[in-house]
Amino acid sequence: MRDFSSITDLLIMSNLETMSSQLIKTNLTKQQRYAYLKNMADEQRIQFNKVDMIKSIKKTNPDTYLNAEQLIPDQIEQESKKDILQANKKALSDFNQNKKKP
Repeated sequence: MRDFSSITDLLIMSNLETMSSQLIKTNLTKQQRYAYLKNMADEQRIQFNKVDMIKSIKKTNPDTYLNAEQLIPDQIEQESKKDILQANKKALSDFNQNKKKP
């Protein structure tokens, strides 16, 4: 299920897992926990849908930023894979150069 989930879905699932473990400690019944968690998920989805995840990503260095404002989801995925591949090639090249130095 996680392989096909959006960032928002993954964030909500993570939050629900944490809250569920806390609710179990309070001895709530399964039905009470389900009702509480469903309400929490609905509220979080409303709030997260107000946030543009792409625009909220900060640029930390040239290898970790993707200008995705004009791209469709498939293009974003393709571009992000290119960036990761380029960063990995550069890291491997740097590693090999440092390895050769005495």
